[in-house]
Amino acid sequence: MTSGTSTPEDGRAVWTLSQEVAALLGERLDLDGMTIFQANRKSGWQHVFHFHLHLVPRWTDDRLRKPWDMTPGDPAHLTGDRREIGP
Repeated sequence: MTSGTSTPEDGRAVWTLSQEVAALLGERLDLDGMTIFQANRKSGWQHVFHFHLHLVPRWTDDRLRKPWDMTPGDPAHLTGDRREIGP
């Protein structure tokens, strides 16, 4: 299964399994949280071009930091994006 060829059924199966794995990790590892992400293509930090989902166990002091800062979007830019995407 690749990120460009996965079917809705594939997506449902992956999400169901990821919930089961996340629950198991939570039970066994005494987590403070969980970060779940999926990357596509080179600009999305993907190095091996196939579909994969990351489940990252998290603890308050784990020092893992997101590589971006939350900032408000430019309303004019968002309006243009909304027009391009559609209703």
